[in-house]
Amino acid sequence: MERICPIKRFGYKELDFNAVDGRVSRHSTAGQTTDQVNCSDPVYRYILTQPKKPCIRKLTHPVQPKPEIQDMPDKKIQFTDRFPIRWGDMDALGHVNNTEYFRYMEQARVNWLFAEQSKTFQPGSVSFVAVTAHCTFFKPIVYPANLIIDSWAEDIGKSSVSICHTIRTEAEPDTIFAEGNAKLVCINLETQRSTPMSEAMLNYFASL
Repeated sequence: MERICPIKRFGYKELDFNAVDGRVSRHSTAGQTTDQVNCSDPVYRYILTQPKKPCIRKLTHPVQPKPEIQDMPDKKIQFTDRFPIRWGDMDALGHVNNTEYFRYMEQARVNWLFAEQSKTFQPGSVSFVAVTAHCTFFKPIVYPANLIIDSWAEDIGKSSVSICHTIRTEAEPDTIFAEGNAKLVCINLETQRSTPMSEAMLNYFASL
C-alpha cells in the first residue's frame, strides 16, 4: 500500500509526492479534478489537485449606493443669497472641501437674519446659537463657481427655529449640490441661557 504525504499548498492547488513510479493518470472526484503526471525523476510522483471553481469570498459590508442628485424641493424659499467660492475652499481632491458647505450655509443665515433683518434679529440683549448642523452632499463643486443658496425656516418654536438650505450654482441652477439645516436657539447674552424669541421675531417668521 503506497503512502502519499502532502508537502505544500499553493493557493487553490495542493502538491503531494510519493516515492513510487511516475505513470500518468487522470480521474475526477467529488468537487475536484486530479492529474497524476510523470516527472523527470522517476522516483517521485506529483499529484496536482485543484477545484473546478475558485472560491469567491463575499463582502461582509455591502457597498452603499451614492446619493442621487436632487431636484429643487417643493418648499417656499424665503431668502436667496449668491456669492462665489474661493480657490482656497478646495482640498487636495480638487473640489470644495465638505467643511466649507457649513460655512456657506452659515453665511447665508447671517446675511438673511442678521444683515437683511438686523432690526428684528439683533436687538442687543439676545442672539442665536446653532445647536445642531447637518449637511447632505450630492455632487462636488469645483472652482470657479458662483453659489445660489436658498433658505427657509421650519419647526418654529418659542425659543428655537430650524433654518434649511439648498446649495446650487449659477452654471447648474436646476441641480442641488448639497442640502442641510441648522437648529438655532435664542439665548440671553448675559445669562448664556435659552430665552423665548421676541414678539417681533415670532411675527416675522409667522409672516413668511
